[in-house]
Amino acid sequence: TPATEPEEQTDTAEDTGTSSEPGFDAIIPQAELTNMRMRFQDDVAGTVYDANPINLTARLDGLDAPVSVDGDITLNGETFDIAVMLSSLQALGSQAPFDTELSVASDFADLDFTGSLQLASVPVMDGAFSVDLKQAGDLLSFANVELEQDIAPLGRIRASGSVSGTLSQMALSGLDVSQSGDDLNSAFTGDVTLTDFSPNLTGNLTARSSNLRRFLTDIGIDLSQMNSDAVKTLNAELALDTSGSVTTAQISRFDFDDLSSTGSIGFDLSRDVPFVDIDL
Repeated sequence: TPATEPEEQTDTAEDTGTSSEPGFDAIIPQAELTNMRMRFQDDVAGTVYDANPINLTARLDGLDAPVSVDGDITLNGETFDIAVMLSSLQALGSQAPFDTELSVASDFADLDFTGSLQLASVPVMDGAFSVDLKQAGDLLSFANVELEQDIAPLGRIRASGSVSGTLSQMALSGLDVSQSGDDLNSAFTGDVTLTDFSPNLTGNLTARSSNLRRFLTDIGIDLSQMNSDAVKTLNAELALDTSGSVTTAQISRFDFDDLSSTGSIGFDLSRDVPFVDIDL
């Protein structure tokens, strides 16, 4: 019996050590950043991003438990109110899906998303979103993005719906998009599917303008060679549908100045020579 006791004690010690090995977890009831400042300067692009002040509160119940961050950041003079909730900080670093609630609000743009994110080699999202660009041109100016056309005349752009997939292979369903400017108002309701960034559309599109010439001129389209009495009004109602690579617009109403038309337009822009089929 004495000869067998050390073996029994060794086995027991190994089993106990394996089963009781402590893991690592973290709990942060509340952590705050108050009146902090961060500055980033890109000498190549000639841009400076100055975050001042930063006021954020973070809460963490564990690595595999919900984490939340809320507060505000003032970036280059524009204040963004931020609220973020993640179901798991551990999933964030392991490329596993995690539930997300995100809200960002500012004077020129609001963004909300509720759903699931997966930060894999190709990020995947699945959830509901809403976007409100209160002045379309302000966000691009803030981000130092320059376009050939001035999109400021578009005014306010709102969009809401559901999103699923990756950036290049994405399904946008139940879309409700509206644009309202001084000289043009438009709306789209329906679904959009992106395949390798190529869109397939199904839904209804409306567009109305009582001063189309001024709108086109303001966004940088030269109409000086056209009759000054032309390109004034537009009132269009279209139903869009995509089959394969061909998108067809069924025209129930198309009033352009003194012209009124109905019919259909089919087009395929994926070919080397674009295909267009018009029946008016």
